[in-house]
Amino acid sequence: MSGAALGAWDYNIQTGETVFDQRWVEMLGFSLEEIEPLFSTWEGLIHPEDKTRVIAKWSAHRKGRTPLFEAEYRLRTKSGQWKWILARGMIVERDKDGKELRAAGTHLDITEQKLAKQALRFSEERFRTLVEGAQDLIFMKDRHLKYTHVNPAMARLFGLEVSEIIGRKDEDIYGEGTGKHIKQVDLRVLQGESIEEEYTASIKGVQFTLNTVLTPLRDAEGAIVGIYGISRDVTDRKRPLRGQGPIPRRTPRRPWGLR
Repeated sequence: MSGAALGAWDYNIQTGETVFDQRWVEMLGFSLEEIEPLFSTWEGLIHPEDKTRVIAKWSAHRKGRTPLFEAEYRLRTKSGQWKWILARGMIVERDKDGKELRAAGTHLDITEQKLAKQALRFSEERFRTLVEGAQDLIFMKDRHLKYTHVNPAMARLFGLEVSEIIGRKDEDIYGEGTGKHIKQVDLRVLQGESIEEEYTASIKGVQFTLNTVLTPLRDAEGAIVGIYGISRDVTDRKRPLRGQGPIPRRTPRRPWGLR
């Protein structure tokens, strides 16, 4: 128990008396002398937002609807702060009629894990907001060079829905010529290169000049699982010779095969 950083509790259901071990109370910043050994002590420390849910789970276990009591919730510490706890326990003794007499279980402090998950969730939501609202084309491809994610800006440029691009390759969108060139570059990225290049692509006769940065997409172990890319439409920056005016633009039509 000590090696696993677990606190223990032992609850006499008939009297309400509850034994908390030293690790259990120290987890919340108390000493054994400061904690009254009663079930109501534990109830009083539960965060108000979690209490109804946690008590309902305990009640469900007592009534035999679940084989184990297990819940994640916050407990108030001596300093008034809140710690996230993973509690597990079960009825360990009944009388001859099946009435619950005693329960026992453990507490584990999971505050750091909870905060880390919250921070990651916030980071992911912020990243998603930036990607979805970006004017640049942002995309991901798998190792088969099929699109797994594109942002709305990319879909708008091609006059397509996002769902019409996912699962397709560049040959389906740009045609064989440009698609072949992009494939050659992508294969280098899958070998570990990060590449920035500028190329002109034609979609049903409409010319676009795209400045593209590609980098390998890696998993948690560092293996390359795909490609992450950002493209910027720089067509309007590419001017013809002096006196000829800007490059004419028109709204691209939907490519064949992607209706």
